[in-house]
Amino acid sequence: MDALAFLDTVAKAKRLPVYVLAGDEDFLKRRCRDAIITLAVGKGGDADFAVNSYAGDKLDFSTVGNDLDTPSFMAPVRVVIVEQADPFVSERREVLERYVASPSKVGVLILDVKTFPETTKLAKALPDAAKLTCKAFEYPKQKERLLDWCVKWAKGGHGKKLSRDAAEVLVELVGSSMGLLDMELAKLATAAGTMDGERLGGGTAALSTPRKSLVPIQRKARVTFPLATCAAKPVSWPSVSRPPVVAPTRAQLYS
Repeated sequence: MDALAFLDTVAKAKRLPVYVLAGDEDFLKRRCRDAIITLAVGKGGDADFAVNSYAGDKLDFSTVGNDLDTPSFMAPVRVVIVEQADPFVSERREVLERYVASPSKVGVLILDVKTFPETTKLAKALPDAAKLTCKAFEYPKQKERLLDWCVKWAKGGHGKKLSRDAAEVLVELVGSSMGLLDMELAKLATAAGTMDGERLGGGTAALSTPRKSLVPIQRKARVTFPLATCAAKPVSWPSVSRPPVVAPTRAQLYS
């Protein structure tokens, strides 16, 4: 199952005993992991006392199994995360297959791996909803999907409205890494202040291409400094009592 599709539906999903996060996009893995913990522990549960994490390179299944079978006093279930679990899965595949066939009722196991071939018996034993593909967008092949995600995540993750043109500028400057894009969006959201473009106090924020008050840097110029490295520039807007924060691109962020 695609990780983004899982994140869109996890609020209404049924908790599963085993999840596999497969791929190379750490940002998606972190988001899926947090979503699974919230689903397992519940809003009233205490994740600090219900989540155990282990490195998978030198880990015995007995340690994992004991944790999974131990009830949590602060949450409905205990969550056990095995990070960098490729060697753990390869070396203990048979015991994992037996566990998937009869999992603990008080535990949730999360396996963080780079690869998880669908041809294996273990993969076939798990439902699609338990196998989350956390792969980066192939750029430029999946450029349109990446731009769609930028616009959607700016709004859902940072409360900002991002124009598609500005998303394209962002990707050109930062690259296709979702983690880096998230970091730059967070910086821009923080730098936005309290302005809302030409409509102050509108309650939304827009990263767009306004007609004035922009640092005159063309998109053709290969800007090498971070997108969120901002510089203040006085403007003539009578309704603005302080200078806006202007990003060094054709795009400017307001809030």
